[in-house]
Amino acid sequence: MFTGGRVIGYLGPPSPHLDALRAVVEPTGGRVVFLPDSPSAGCYRGRLFGRTRRWAAQLRGTRDREFLWETLTTIDQEKVDVVLAYWGTNPLADIRAIREARPNLPCVLMALCHPSGLSASRVRLQNWMMRRAGRYLSGIVYPSERMADYFRANVFGGSAPPGIVVRPCWPGAWHAAEPTQPVSHIPAVVFLGRMDGGQPCDDVREQIHSVTQSGVFVWHVTGGRNLAADRFRRTFRPDSVEAVIRFANGFDAALVWYNTSVCARTDRFAQTIPDRLISAVAAGVPVAIPRRGYGACYEYLADYPAVIPFDTPAELATVLWDRDRVAQLRAAAWAARDSYRAEEEWPQLSSFLDDVTSGVTGRC
Repeated sequence: MFTGGRVIGYLGPPSPHLDALRAVVEPTGGRVVFLPDSPSAGCYRGRLFGRTRRWAAQLRGTRDREFLWETLTTIDQEKVDVVLAYWGTNPLADIRAIREARPNLPCVLMALCHPSGLSASRVRLQNWMMRRAGRYLSGIVYPSERMADYFRANVFGGSAPPGIVVRPCWPGAWHAAEPTQPVSHIPAVVFLGRMDGGQPCDDVREQIHSVTQSGVFVWHVTGGRNLAADRFRRTFRPDSVEAVIRFANGFDAALVWYNTSVCARTDRFAQTIPDRLISAVAAGVPVAIPRRGYGACYEYLADYPAVIPFDTPAELATVLWDRDRVAQLRAAAWAARDSYRAEEEWPQLSSFLDDVTSGVTGRC
């Protein structure tokens, strides 16, 4: 086990994943040291200049001297045993720079989301970047078998770095502690995804409107662009992942849905386990998700007894209006939530990190 004073360097942006890693590692006697990645450290400020520097870094590794000095100093002073880098292609430039400066320090990629591109050219570019960075990766942690298969077929072929599949989960302490009463006597779902339109796939205004038009209440995060007034739509402001999980428990289902109609390529949605799904399961509520295009999500939910697949909002509404069935699904989801805990996944990740640091090669 990767314990007993061993130190993991979390390379990436500040996020709930950092807090979750600390929550499972530190009780075992290990430590997690935060290493901000170069974008988080502000290395690419300025619209044009920053973009140019970012592209140069992706091609030849991060070269910002102040960033590298601070990162390497922290690694040395904290005696980091392995770097765990989050996520996709984002940390690849930093990984290369770290490995060139500290060639004996293992760097493992926590893939989580790949590819994130929504066009054919962007997907090809990201796969090329990942393939090019492979020699600097000591290992890869995939969130799903589907993503591991995707990397073998589209990125590395037969020359992939050592890898393992580990389900992403939140710590048990973040889970809803007790079931809450339903927020409404009529069907109500919660959408835990972003509403700021960060990418075209995040613009789900039409999807939310189509659900409310079926007579189902939808709660979503405050924000959104030009959302029409709708008496079946409500908003909430999340304070933390834990608060979102507790809030979500009062709904008939959590809705997982992207606007894939505007995407030329949908590889991302077939391989990735989004945070909104991890939070829904931690809340112990049924999960409503389209039947097609979300293969990795269905893989994640294979043992979850409260999934509501649908093709149309009307079909979803029909299920939700069956209040007896919804009550049964809510009870089943609540009972199943404890099987999705980060503490349960840590032993296999810990063993993999042990293998990587000792030079033992791959799992998948």
